[in-house]
Amino acid sequence: MKKVLGVVFLLGCVFCAQFGLWWLRAGKYTQPQTVEIPAGASAQQIARLLKASGVIDSVTFFYWGSRLQGVSHGMQAGKYRFALGLTPLQILQQVVTGEVYAEVVFEITIPEGESTKWVYPRIAADLGVSLQQVQQATMQVRLPDVWAVPRASLEGFLYPAKYTFFDRMPSPEQVLQKMVDTFATKLPEGYVQQCAQHQLTVAQAVAFASLIEKETDLAVERSLVAEVIWNRLRRGEPLGIDAAVIYGVEDFDGNLTRAHLRDRANPYNSRRHKGLPPTPIASPSHESLLAVFTPTNHGYNYYVLKAGGQGEHVFSRTLQEHNRAVRALVKYSRSKH
Repeated sequence: MKKVLGVVFLLGCVFCAQFGLWWLRAGKYTQPQTVEIPAGASAQQIARLLKASGVIDSVTFFYWGSRLQGVSHGMQAGKYRFALGLTPLQILQQVVTGEVYAEVVFEITIPEGESTKWVYPRIAADLGVSLQQVQQATMQVRLPDVWAVPRASLEGFLYPAKYTFFDRMPSPEQVLQKMVDTFATKLPEGYVQQCAQHQLTVAQAVAFASLIEKETDLAVERSLVAEVIWNRLRRGEPLGIDAAVIYGVEDFDGNLTRAHLRDRANPYNSRRHKGLPPTPIASPSHESLLAVFTPTNHGYNYYVLKAGGQGEHVFSRTLQEHNRAVRALVKYSRSKH
């Protein structure tokens, strides 16, 4: 009898050792597996589904392991995606915590500084709908009244970021709404109050930020550009920002002409019209939004690209200083042709 008990004890030890090692051994499946666990499935049924997919190789071990850990009734229904190299214990934990898999069905990235002239066609092309459908969807998008946004355009309020949609293909309205909602979460804290303090609507402040975004790619220059714009606004001078002029030119072909610069019919012509443009001209970054109310105080009134530079600008206090910087840029440009 003692020998029998000894054999049983030994077999039990071997079983326990195998059981313990099995839980910590990575599965042998060679590619990620997706398994759908229906609502109401029992622990044994779930174990069979997992074995059928190849992510585990023992229904018994998985079932009794879930029982021993007290989670046999705690596994959640849903679609799961099991990565390579998971152990049975990790698989059990994923099903118990409900880390379900959501399939990416649509993804779009809006770069900083792009306008709706680029964004709308991109949304239409990626969704497989017409540009007209996207434009019509803009009228259904909800915006806070406090922003005072002209309903004719969402320009500037489609926050530059990567957007991902799961399981179901979104509608144009859903894509646009998510971009606007993201803008709302990215708006700097206290921004509405700062706008009121500076006698700007949120829409005007975003228009201001979009000018900064288009004028410089350098973070260190954003507040410098903001200073120049503020100084010109206070003096009642035209801003003279060609990016705004270009925005107002229909079907711009890349060639900014004298006729464009003289065109008073273009409401975005900041050489002919004073003040901020009627709407933003692009999607500003968070940094550009911040720069509107954090301008430097160096007395700068002008800026121009630095001759031979890497995209940086020369900032000047007087027109005489500015003209020297302009002549240096022209001379450098001619030497390169």
